[in-house]
Amino acid sequence: MARSKNLEKRNEILKIAYRMFCEKGYEHVFIREIADEAGISKALVQHYFAKKSDILEVMLEEILEVSFRYINDIVTEQESIYLRLSVYTNLFFEVSTLQQDLRQFIQNIIADKTLLKLWVNIIYRWLGTLKNEELAHVPEKDFQIALTFAMAGGTELLLHQGEWELPVSYIAEQMVTSFMRILNNSPEDILQIILQTANILRTVNLEEFSLYCKQQIFWYE
Repeated sequence: MARSKNLEKRNEILKIAYRMFCEKGYEHVFIREIADEAGISKALVQHYFAKKSDILEVMLEEILEVSFRYINDIVTEQESIYLRLSVYTNLFFEVSTLQQDLRQFIQNIIADKTLLKLWVNIIYRWLGTLKNEELAHVPEKDFQIALTFAMAGGTELLLHQGEWELPVSYIAEQMVTSFMRILNNSPEDILQIILQTANILRTVNLEEFSLYCKQQIFWYE
């Protein structure tokens, strides 16, 4: 029972923090304000999350884990890791353009170099657990360079998506292409991943993906 209450309180804090991050921007929200909104003490918030960045880190990790779990039902683990990443990137950013709160949340992160670096590090750690034969030979330094370059370039395009009228599919394609090219994949292999991704996405319902994430992430509305 105590564990259930702790989980409930944790999710309540995350839910309030997520809403405040979307409305005010991460840098303008303080732990004291989150505590006041939740009707609890600052010390209790810090019992669950010592720093504000810990709250954001948990959010990004849970969004990543849940959304990629959905991808695994579409693209099996036997398929190329590049294909799985490509499908994930497309779906995640497509949904972020449809959900105003998620879009604002993501924009707040990618507009801040420190927060973007935090996000890149989370993805880097997570991808390290998924390394298979395709990536086993890749030096860690090259792997991190490829991810950092792809994320920095792709998110910069995402910030200007409306201004430049860029389709999300184009942005995702540039990110995947950059990542694979830096890791010395051939143009033919890159093109194959792009084409396979397009075929898979024709069968995916964005609303179903969004609903799945909302059902699995209890603080995300």
